Amino acid sequence: MLRHLPTLKRATAPDPIWEDLFGDVGKFRWSVVAFLALCLMLGGVLRFANLGGESIWYDEACSMRMAAAPAAGILAGSPFDPGNPPGYFLLLHAWCDIFGHDIVSARMLSAFAGTLLCIPIWLLCMSVSWDRRIATIATSLAVVNPALIFLSREARTFSICALLITILAYVAIRLVRRERIVDWVAFMLCGNALVFCHYYNLFLMVIVSLPVIVGRRRHLAQTLPALGAVATAILVPFALWLPVFVRQLSAWSAPDVPWWKHAVYFPVYVVGGRTFVWKQDGLPAMGLAWVAVCTLILVPVIWGLRRSPKSIGIPLAIGVGMPAFAVMMSVLKDPMLNCRYLSPVIPCLIVAATISIWWLSRTTRWVGVMALGTSLLIAATSLPRMYGETHKDDWRGVAQYVQANGRDHAVVFKSDIGVIPFRYYLPEQTMLALKMDFDQSLDNPRMRQYEAQMRAMGDFYVAHWVAFPEENIPPVQRWLSQRFERVEAKQFRGILLERYRPADL
Repeated sequence: MLRHLPTLKRATAPDPIWEDLFGDVGKFRWSVVAFLALCLMLGGVLRFANLGGESIWYDEACSMRMAAAPAAGILAGSPFDPGNPPGYFLLLHAWCDIFGHDIVSARMLSAFAGTLLCIPIWLLCMSVSWDRRIATIATSLAVVNPALIFLSREARTFSICALLITILAYVAIRLVRRERIVDWVAFMLCGNALVFCHYYNLFLMVIVSLPVIVGRRRHLAQTLPALGAVATAILVPFALWLPVFVRQLSAWSAPDVPWWKHAVYFPVYVVGGRTFVWKQDGLPAMGLAWVAVCTLILVPVIWGLRRSPKSIGIPLAIGVGMPAFAVMMSVLKDPMLNCRYLSPVIPCLIVAATISIWWLSRTTRWVGVMALGTSLLIAATSLPRMYGETHKDDWRGVAQYVQANGRDHAVVFKSDIGVIPFRYYLPEQTMLALKMDFDQSLDNPRMRQYEAQMRAMGDFYVAHWVAFPEENIPPVQRWLSQRFERVEAKQFRGILLERYRPADL
């Protein structure tokens, strides 16, 4: 298909990367290599340190379940994952076949991608700004960015998506400035990889194509057929996946999440991640963090955009376009907006923000120093919390306690959100998921069936996921307390484990 693209001329625009590395005299600058090597080492330490320190959580357990399946089964949509395409799971499957099917090995894949991210960020920033000082600042900020580090330590697709999106933005800049078929091929390959890593990226390809068209508006006779060929090369493989995608849509249920809170808080998340200030710290702390970030960083960034080079449009379109699309879809259809889902655009936002602040600082220096200092202070506050506190639900602690004190007892879960992570640690344990609400005023046959099953178990554990205790725990506990005798209760991070026995025993 790509062989039928229109013939493109040789590159005529100067290459900022080549210019920076070799300069006017053609002498290689080893300082750039040394800086990137230092970034790789520091980024690797921050991302690989104590990867197994925390328990697996629900989404990671789903990743491990998918990766354990045969590659043919993943491509066929079995086992079934209702919300994600197969690309990341196939990659994780191959990775785990080499390094082992355990959560630490799976997190290593994300940490590896997150460590490499500094290279395309430097390339992207150099291509936009033509200034090594700006690229150095942007790359350094990305290396210590708490949100990017946190997601590089999880067995999920977002770290890989961030790497691919940053490469895509760099390739898009090259497409605007140069005319090489290799750039169109790279654009197509990145697009295919992204679309099969996360469904959000279908819309990302549209978003990033718009500034490419605008930037190449004088060469539309070449650009539009090339984009059409790229779109075809992406959509044809996706069409083979379409039957599974339709099944996923039929099984999809919109999550009951406060998407608008994620939208409002996203600027703080970009700078500090979830280890700076998050919902567990309370609304006043979150409000103060939001005011500080918006006043000291976001406002100067917006102020400086009018002085920034036009090439900032591509990373800016990606960084702003994806959140805007998520807000639009959440308003019109389903609450699809989540800070984690939007995190892959953070490198593009860092590049755009750094360039904007730099150009603003040329006339108002203190503003740039204030914004940079605030970013570094937030990182310095967030990183100790990231490594010093527990952030994930402690299903490992629950499994260890059950294994040590009640291996013969079944474990009951309210809904099935805890079954998958618990099964990762104790796959042979007898488990029962209560897939319904418990209304004391109703004489529900299914409730009677669950009661009979639990009475037949003798002693049993009940694991309550307490992320939303006001919604999940009280009805179940009232129902259990009326029919069974509670013997003990243990609190783990995010989980309440109780042991019950039939009251008439």
